[in-house]
Amino acid sequence: MAYRSSGIIFILLVSTIADIVVVLTLIHFAGLYDVIAISTAVAFFVMAVYRHFDLKKYVKIKYRLPDLVMAVLGLIGISAIYYSGNIILYVIGAMLAAGYAIVINLGIIKKTFVKFANKVKFR
Repeated sequence: MAYRSSGIIFILLVSTIADIVVVLTLIHFAGLYDVIAISTAVAFFVMAVYRHFDLKKYVKIKYRLPDLVMAVLGLIGISAIYYSGNIILYVIGAMLAAGYAIVINLGIIKKTFVKFANKVKFR
């Protein structure tokens, strides 16, 4: 258990350092909230890459390239919509993000609904 805790502490420390470095690097070029959003995304990315290689030691992980491409394109698109400053685009972006979340989680949603439907008898 000690090894596991030290691994978690290590990646948290590394991602925090990445977060701070990005903030200190970009704070002169953009506003505070923009820099914080970007640095948080970078820190999560660093953590995800580390966790991928760490978990790969224990389980086989498969990624579907179309899913990864759609996620990256979605992130870029939603970011562009945010920086556009147009309220109509904000609403469209929110609907697109919600739709994407539903589509990628459709299997989980169906399983949950079936379990719920089996426990509750509809009349």
